[in-house]
Amino acid sequence: MPATLDDDALLAGFTAGRLRAFSHDDHVRVAWLLCTRADADGLDAMVAGIRALAAAAGLERKFHATRTVAWYALVAAAATRTPAADSTEFLAQHPDLRDRAALDRYYSPERLRSTAARTAFVAPDLAPLPTV
Repeated sequence: MPATLDDDALLAGFTAGRLRAFSHDDHVRVAWLLCTRADADGLDAMVAGIRALAAAAGLERKFHATRTVAWYALVAAAATRTPAADSTEFLAQHPDLRDRAALDRYYSPERLRSTAARTAFVAPDLAPLPTV
């Protein structure tokens, strides 16, 4: 597969659990695709897809429920503010979403590293997540 897949190939690979590599930018792009294409089921599809990719790689313990839900919320809020033709344009419009530390504005390190946050979504303790 090419280093940067087009939107259709990225989403197909994600939903089929076929991606060998899944970078932070890919996470953001897939979240945008699911926000804009999957309606209300987007978050469920994101959670299921990331869990499947982690399981396929033998990394089930790497799945983090709070990070997944919180990142999806950040992407969904940005997607409502800025229309984009595709996920790469969206990512270019929102360079702040490329910052892996973006959740630090919303969560203390202790809360985000907690077992509770890993296994189920926990609300932020520093600032509320944006809403759609």
